[in-house]
Amino acid sequence: MILPKPAFLKACAAMGFATNAKTLWTVLDKDNSGFASLDELDPQSALVLAEFKLLIDNKFSSVHDAFVAIDLEGKKKNNCETV
Repeated sequence: MILPKPAFLKACAAMGFATNAKTLWTVLDKDNSGFASLDELDPQSALVLAEFKLLIDNKFSSVHDAFVAIDLEGKKKNNCETV
């Protein structure tokens, strides 16, 4: 759940946003590590995702198996209503 600076700048350039990309990067990479992580951007969401991953790791042998179990209708997609 990290984004390296070079990948971010390259993606910004590809979208035509290169002019302000370095300024935006300084906001995203709060610890100046060269990587932007979800815990820097939204710590609460990072915690929820980490807890979800722990649940998956403890209850299922793989992420694939977890989503097969969640996909009660066999549609190969899920939304909040089916979970």
